[in-house]
Amino acid sequence: MRLRLSKLIPARSPLRRRLARLKSRQAYQRWIRRRAIGPQERDFLTERIEAMAHTPLFSVVMPTYKSDLRFLSRAIESVLQQIYPHWELCIVDDGSAMPALETLLRGYAETDSRVKVRVLAANGGIAAASNAALDMAEGEFIALLDHDDELAPHALFAMADAVNRHPAADMIYSDEDKISPRGRRFEPFFKPDWSPEYMLSCMYTCHLGVYRRAVVEAVGRFRSAFDLAQDYDLALRVSAAARAVVHVPDVLYHWRVTPQSTSGNPDAKPAAELAARRAIDAAIAAKGLCGRALPSAFRGMHRVSLDLPGKPLVSLVIPSAARRIAPGAERWYLLDLLRSISARSTYKNVEIVLVHNGDIEPKLAAELAAYPIRYVHYTAALFNIADKLNLGVEAATGDYVILMNDDMAVVEPAWIEEMLMWFSMPGVAGVGAKLLFPDDTVQHAGVLLLGVGPSHVYYKAAKDYAGQVAGARLVRNYSAVTGACLMTRRQDYLEVGGFDPFFRINYNDIDFCMRLLKRGRIVFTPYALLYHYESVSKGEGIPSELPQFNARWRDMVGNDPMYNRHLSQNSGFMDLAPHPRRLQDDY
Repeated sequence: MRLRLSKLIPARSPLRRRLARLKSRQAYQRWIRRRAIGPQERDFLTERIEAMAHTPLFSVVMPTYKSDLRFLSRAIESVLQQIYPHWELCIVDDGSAMPALETLLRGYAETDSRVKVRVLAANGGIAAASNAALDMAEGEFIALLDHDDELAPHALFAMADAVNRHPAADMIYSDEDKISPRGRRFEPFFKPDWSPEYMLSCMYTCHLGVYRRAVVEAVGRFRSAFDLAQDYDLALRVSAAARAVVHVPDVLYHWRVTPQSTSGNPDAKPAAELAARRAIDAAIAAKGLCGRALPSAFRGMHRVSLDLPGKPLVSLVIPSAARRIAPGAERWYLLDLLRSISARSTYKNVEIVLVHNGDIEPKLAAELAAYPIRYVHYTAALFNIADKLNLGVEAATGDYVILMNDDMAVVEPAWIEEMLMWFSMPGVAGVGAKLLFPDDTVQHAGVLLLGVGPSHVYYKAAKDYAGQVAGARLVRNYSAVTGACLMTRRQDYLEVGGFDPFFRINYNDIDFCMRLLKRGRIVFTPYALLYHYESVSKGEGIPSELPQFNARWRDMVGNDPMYNRHLSQNSGFMDLAPHPRRLQDDY
């Protein structure tokens, strides 16, 4: 028998983490080689361009200021080498007073008429310089390119392809990676489709960002008050006005890493983080909401706090078999949960709806008398958790319901406020919490519909594990969250039909989320934190309902919009797929 060395290394050891990073880097280099653009790929893309019904003009906006001429040349060359020919490059130097830089720019303009150059007499800031570039732009869309970054050769082709596929697109963004001074590509960011709540946590759409020029003009262009985060501010305003925000799942932008850039050093520009939070505050206010952006655990990323819409009644709907924690022990999961809610939760306008089987022990019943409980007796002989929850929600009187397993304990006192506040955001229909096992590993941080079926993200990872671009510790959208702690409006629950009793034990919560998506987005927040002992109330020997779920939702399984198609369909850790897709597979 062959024994792998990695099996001998403890799961949480630094060596195991280093090996995982090495494996990830090697996988990305394979991905790059698989996607390399040679003569065959160029011919393929050229044929696709000739077949396009619409060939939009892209105005690439590039402000410069005291640029490193080596990297500036590479940035310009990356535009000149675009396979898609319908572009113009609008460069504005923001008063650098560098003769060599001006000479370089003028030289490119003389070589290719699509390169437009303007040199400002005085430094006005990056927003002012970007607006000066907009003044020169004639394209239907603008694309933002920093003066030391690079575009992939097919970047503008991919954006034109997206415009043809999605004529209503007003904002388009791609995946990205980083590039070293020597040209080595690393740390790819394979993004989800449009995730408005994630966008309030960080500017995840950043590179490559393409915007319909008419919309940019309509929302007021770049604003100097948000310099250093002017692109974030613009993206927030354009996305709010856009008819459609479209994601192109391909690495089209290479973000240069230098000691002076935020890509290489998040602490390099602390003023940028403050400007970003001001931009988020402005975006929240523009929605008519009261709230603010606060620092998160990660530099350059944010936590949003919204004022609650009053103090509505929240119904905690808890199905329970009223089991003891251990045989003979004078402790019950249900009682521990209620004590935890009472002692630690800071939101008090709640009612408890307990759906029980009629077999609550007298000692437990005496303890439960201390709590204001609305009892619902479940009488069916065959256990069906979906039926139990539906009975509980029907009996609830709150405007909002939180579906809860009985084997939980509150960690974060403001967990209800954290979940409730997201319903102030237009278009939010459901909110899920972060759940930990008692050993402080992750039980739930969102659910993905992978090719193997519904899968918990970062399952069994350490409590503080960041995930891809801090996705395990920032608010973001998923297509589903676990029903072990799920908040929704009672009206929405009833109108989408509640939990389907067809899924007697498992996947009824994910099936419910699939239908709830018709009412709006689903949010995962790590700031609502609880412990979960997981499934102690279900019993053993339950047959799997996975085949039935996958059959019902076959269009979503393996095609989750909150997951990138270049990532593994077998791993909730967002690893790269073992067999990279070819360029021709995507266009």
